[in-house]
Amino acid sequence: MVDEVLCRHGVPERWLSDRGTNFISELAKAFYETLGIKKLFGAAYHLQPQGLVERFNGTLIGMLRMFVSEDRSDWDLYLPRVLFAYRISYHDSLGDTPFFSLYGRDPVLPLDLASLNTKNDWKSNEVAEYRRKLYLSMRDTRRHLERQLLKAQDRNARRRSDQVAVEFNEGDAVWVYQYFRARSGESKTKKLAFSWHSPYRVVGRLGENTDKIAIPNHPDRVVSVNVIRLKKFAGRWSRPFPNEVPAGVERLPDADDASPLTVDDLPTTSFIERLTLGGEETVFSGVTNPIVEVLAKRVKGRQEQYLVLTASYETC
Repeated sequence: MVDEVLCRHGVPERWLSDRGTNFISELAKAFYETLGIKKLFGAAYHLQPQGLVERFNGTLIGMLRMFVSEDRSDWDLYLPRVLFAYRISYHDSLGDTPFFSLYGRDPVLPLDLASLNTKNDWKSNEVAEYRRKLYLSMRDTRRHLERQLLKAQDRNARRRSDQVAVEFNEGDAVWVYQYFRARSGESKTKKLAFSWHSPYRVVGRLGENTDKIAIPNHPDRVVSVNVIRLKKFAGRWSRPFPNEVPAGVERLPDADDASPLTVDDLPTTSFIERLTLGGEETVFSGVTNPIVEVLAKRVKGRQEQYLVLTASYETC
């Protein structure tokens, strides 16, 4: 907070954050009191008050995912460059780049040095003229940003009003958004891994916004999932974008993105269930392609499960 916020922007009057331990500790409370900061908190496990921050975090993680190594341990090496690329990119809601919106000018990039004359000394009267032009530019930029943000708010409101609710019926195969799972002892970062898992089966409804999903290796076998964490499944090639996080999804209370993963983080099985319909007819749930070969079989919880090869040469 000191290095990245106070040393860059000064002491804020108010500070809004979630209820993470780093924000509610006794040390943090003493820090706020010493600097006269009025600390504001969002509701527990409710991300909407920090919606802009959470949306940016999702974008940033998606950008980092394209550069990090397989073990995802070198993300900090790419962070400054990725942030700079984000800051000089055009934002539709701003009508310009974040860099220009903050400084009132465009950055000088390495390629610009080939065509710009940066060696001439400034004269005293030119400095005053530059300050005047910069002030006018900042004033006009602020007015422009206010208009653009109002337009963006109107567009978002119209988009929400035009959205058609997606309904899931009993028996539908779905993607489920959940946190990254990996083998015990691995130190891979959860944030940079895929969070959409499938196929799972809808087995019932609990209300307008909640469905019952069968997850074979879950202790409860059937779990309640909010519809914002579900997407229609149409095959493994239909996996949602890895950085696509459902709006309003809450972090797990005990999630620790920095610590090594444990055995409790193991993935749901890729084995699928055998279903018998109408006597001798046998199907495999979650499979959208013809089965070429049954590769393995096991019994789990008194239920037969099979590993199969489909016509698309995928095992599931």
